Amino acid sequence: MSDRRRPDDAEQQAACLAALSATLAEMRAKTVAALGLAPGRAVLDAGCGVGELAIGLASDVQPGGRVVGVDLNPDAVERARAAAVDAGVDVAFEVGDIRELPPTAARRAVRSREAVSVRIPASGQE
Repeated sequence: MSDRRRPDDAEQQAACLAALSATLAEMRAKTVAALGLAPGRAVLDAGCGVGELAIGLASDVQPGGRVVGVDLNPDAVERARAAAVDAGVDVAFEVGDIRELPPTAARRAVRSREAVSVRIPASGQE
């Protein structure tokens, strides 16, 4: 069995990756629009994992905005912090359980991996 790939396999893979990239970019743009993200807004990435979404959203809320990522896994949070430094963005990552966040922690949350908008009511509101 040969380790070499046929040229058409490489071209097919490149085409698939390009299509996937375009689809993800479109999904991200729709998510940003649906969430109403703009400079000065605050975003909570609940279940942030290694921070890809939070890091990507940082540019949508700057200047003046804030992105916070929260995850139960300390190793994922450390990786997210390092990735934010590498990307040159200001995103805060914390180890924690999103079910224990106070209602005032954020007005909107983005659940990583699912890109679902969740409105967190302000204290005293339902």
